[in-house]
Formats: sequence, structure tokens, C-alpha cells
Amino acid sequence: MTGTAPEKLVAMYDEMGKLTEPECRSSCNAPQSCCSESDCNLAAMWAKREWDTVLEPLPADKRGPKGFPFLSPTGCVVAPHLRPGCTMHTCDMSSFGFKKVDPDGAWTDSYFELRQKITTLEWEWHKAKTAKAEEPSNA
Repeated sequence: MTGTAPEKLVAMYDEMGKLTEPECRSSCNAPQSCCSESDCNLAAMWAKREWDTVLEPLPADKRGPKGFPFLSPTGCVVAPHLRPGCTMHTCDMSSFGFKKVDPDGAWTDSYFELRQKITTLEWEWHKAKTAKAEEPSNA
């Protein structure tokens, strides 16, 4: 994968979202039941702090039945890299540490491989940003 760390992270989180979103939509007993307003607040804080992006809440008439700021009737409208906690979440992974209906373990293996790549790149990018912020300015 080529590109800068942020470009790679956007692509990897998008891939993770494509892996986990169908689980939320179809495998959970109550789709989107794990979504909460505090998750929306955390996403907004992460987006601003890590990506300098301000998330605009949906108008009230465009929100899903729970009324959360970024949850439409068809799902979350925030890009996967701006809501990492939500992107990584599935009920099975949070409850059991693996996908229960995954006979050959391929889904679970894919999840952990991608999660490790994301974690490693997030850490490397964080260290680089921290080191740059600590450099003395030439002002």
C-alpha cells in the first residue's frame, strides 16, 4: 500500500468498516443497538483532535429513530477513520473476542490482521506527530 500514513489509515479503516458494518447490520439481534450518543461524541472529539475535522450533526429530521447526531435511518454517516471505536466494534468481537459463526475462522483472522495493521500505523503516526510537535521552532 502506497501513500502517506493518513492516506493508508483512511484506506485501512474503510476496509475495516466494510468488514464490520455487515455484522452490525445483519448479525446483531438488534442492529445498531450498540450505538450511543456518547459514541457520537467520542467520534466528534477524535475527528477534531486527530484529523482536524469538525463533524456536522445530521438535521433532526434526517436522524434515525434513536436521534443520535450521526446515525441516519440507514446507519452511521461518519467516515470509518473518524470513528475508530465504532468501526472496530462488533458485538461478537466485544463479547467473545471472535466471531461465533465463523466456521473456518477466516473472518476473525482477517479482523485481527487488519486491526493489528491499523494499530501499528496509528502508533507510528502518533509518534511522528509527537516528535514533530516537540521539535524546537525556528521562529
